[in-house]
Amino acid sequence: MQNKNAVNHGFTLVELLIVVLIVGVLMSIALPMYQGAVDKSRWAKLLTPARTIANAEEAILMSQGKYTTEKDDLSISLPDDGEYTYTLYTTENGDDGNFVRLESDKLADVRLKRYYTQDENYPEMLFCEALSTNDRANTLCSKRLQGSQIDTTSDGYKSYILSSIDISNADGCGKMKWFWSSKTSTCYTKESDRCTANGMDMQGSGDAAFCGCAGSTNWGCQYVKIDEGGECRAYSGTTGACKAKFYAGAKCVAEGGSERGCYNAEISSGGKCIANEGSDRGCHQVTVNSGVTCEANEGSVEACYDSTINGGECIAREGSERACYGMRVNDGGVCEGHAPHSCQSRFNAGSTCNGWVSGACEKGVGRSDLFKGTCNGYADGACGTGDSDAGYRNIHFSDGSVCNGYASGSCKGIFDSGSRCVSKVAGACAGTYQNGGCCVADGGTCPAGTEC
Repeated sequence: MQNKNAVNHGFTLVELLIVVLIVGVLMSIALPMYQGAVDKSRWAKLLTPARTIANAEEAILMSQGKYTTEKDDLSISLPDDGEYTYTLYTTENGDDGNFVRLESDKLADVRLKRYYTQDENYPEMLFCEALSTNDRANTLCSKRLQGSQIDTTSDGYKSYILSSIDISNADGCGKMKWFWSSKTSTCYTKESDRCTANGMDMQGSGDAAFCGCAGSTNWGCQYVKIDEGGECRAYSGTTGACKAKFYAGAKCVAEGGSERGCYNAEISSGGKCIANEGSDRGCHQVTVNSGVTCEANEGSVEACYDSTINGGECIAREGSERACYGMRVNDGGVCEGHAPHSCQSRFNAGSTCNGWVSGACEKGVGRSDLFKGTCNGYADGACGTGDSDAGYRNIHFSDGSVCNGYASGSCKGIFDSGSRCVSKVAGACAGTYQNGGCCVADGGTCPAGTEC
């Protein structure tokens, strides 16, 4: 009987331990959730006094022509359900913006920062600031309120910008002139919305911060300045979507179904313009500076049409159609032609066309008849196919220009006075020679009577 009781007591203790364990697990889950709900509720109570202060500042601006940093100037009464402390900042006083910073004794290490209507960089924007060393405070700002961290203050608070402006209005993101520096920082408009973002500075982290436009958008993201890690993406149905300046590490991406997605963009060293499958003239009239790539992927049409290449490169991937068509390729600029008719452009002195397939480097339609740069032919017909077609496909090499023939039949263009064909293999220089144009046998052979 005693042994039986002992066994029964044993089972009771095991069951009790299981119950305690379950309660502990539930508490470990429930307590943070409860704390988060409490913190979010207390944060919500900060919004009313912040709005009261901001409205009072707007009244001061209307009457005096400037904001104030003196609390006595504000005729306000704050709620009495907490101990609120606040500080006023204005550019008139030498501060970096026009805003109020508000705290509550019920919310440790958290501050609300609200900008005023007439602030130049952050009009009406709301920020949550959390002390860097307080995990609970940072969880509130980042996860509970879905803020995006943009910087850290001089006194050790992480600053999170909150999505407090509706971007579905006619101006889209036009009023948002602020810095983006988080992977979750996104100005994205839906079907039929606009994303003009005039004058906005956009700074990304990684490649997930972007201004995206879709639907019937015209001129979305125009005049945006996009820094390292930032993107402007033009989606299906957009026209002329990304008239912007892209700095080092930034990208403009024209997705399928977009037309002139990255129209008239200016891209600095390290940036990219990418035209994906189904895009039409994705990088239209783009200025590609040194160290920049205009990339036409398979299925894109006239990706870098009418663009200017200043020391950068246009890469026409296999399967693209007339990718670098109608460009001006200047000194140091390169066109990489991996598809037929891909580099139909004007090549000026110091420029290069690398032809990897037949017909890759051709006469620039609508541009000068004369080719003034260097053409490297790696396939039969790469630098001029020799077809007549009113000279449409045949390159006319002019004074100072060179064709390097690395494959038989790779240089079939017209060689005029001062131009040369360098034959690297037998039969490479199979073009037409006139007015003193000549051939150099450099491991290959030259047609009779054409050697320099």
